[in-house]
Amino acid sequence: MNKIKDSDWQSQLDDLIKSALLSFSSIPKVSQWAREKELVSWFVTDHLLPQVNPQSIIHQPSQVGIEVAVPQHKTPNNPRKNPDVCKDVVIWKEPKMSCWDSNGMANIYPLSVLEWKSFNKRDRPGQRKNKTKTFTEYDIPWLQKTSSKVEKFIGYGILADVTNQKIEITCVRFTGTEKNDFWFQTKNGPDLDI
Repeated sequence: MNKIKDSDWQSQLDDLIKSALLSFSSIPKVSQWAREKELVSWFVTDHLLPQVNPQSIIHQPSQVGIEVAVPQHKTPNNPRKNPDVCKDVVIWKEPKMSCWDSNGMANIYPLSVLEWKSFNKRDRPGQRKNKTKTFTEYDIPWLQKTSSKVEKFIGYGILADVTNQKIEITCVRFTGTEKNDFWFQTKNGPDLDI
């Protein structure tokens, strides 16, 4: 990693993500109709990328990807033809990396994945329940499994609510076998039953 000691990478990445989330959640007013894709785009372009710094763990903008492929875990319930899956925000160790090894196999894991779910005014109660279920039964377990499998990996699960025209966030963090419930949460961040 660029001028970053191995012992410092987690705290530097955590500080950077927390700072970006704090800045993002400070936007005074957003559309209560904004969907996950808009929120992810705004977060990355206006709050994460401005923190790119030659001395930082994210030292080039091309270390950050939106909806890019990462290795998928093989399970009996997931017999995928292609062993990759796209994730919302992916942070690579170096610029212009991808999950593809020299044989074209999805075997290279990123430094971090930020997986998002969001609630907006358009969501009916059933949709909100389904989004929460997907987040807690698919996204969170994927982050947990990856963090326990990959030594240098931090997973962030981010639940955002814009129904009141303000961005309210709850973020769970995973590294190794460690799970930090409510690692970052705004005053009225959404409840998360995990």
